Amino acid sequence: MTEFTDHSVFRGVVSRLLNVTYEIEGRAVVVHAAGEVDLSIAPLLADQLRTAETAAIAPAPVVLNLGDVTFFGSPGLSVLVEHHYLCAALGTPLRVVAGHRPVTRPLAITGLDQMITTVPTMRHALDAE
Repeated sequence: MTEFTDHSVFRGVVSRLLNVTYEIEGRAVVVHAAGEVDLSIAPLLADQLRTAETAAIAPAPVVLNLGDVTFFGSPGLSVLVEHHYLCAALGTPLRVVAGHRPVTRPLAITGLDQMITTVPTMRHALDAE
């Protein structure tokens, strides 16, 4: 399996509410999101996850780092469910970094924290490789 060592950061999407970038970290493809994920922004996050899924080589994971997300609405939850299943079909597990209340609370209330692999830090997400 190919392992990238340059830790290249690839250009992502910047909007008024959300900044999304992705990078190769070891064998994992990491998507970093910062800002708010609401109805108007969720499609941008979904597009970046699709790009990451295309770049990932199974069984390497796609890691979604939501550590800098300040609001995570139900459209974001829908994106997580959709990409949880897409990643599973591709053989690339989705790991979500969610260590703070704006993200952990909606996941817990909906029970998605029981379905989707969530970890508190990037280190946990990458160490699980």
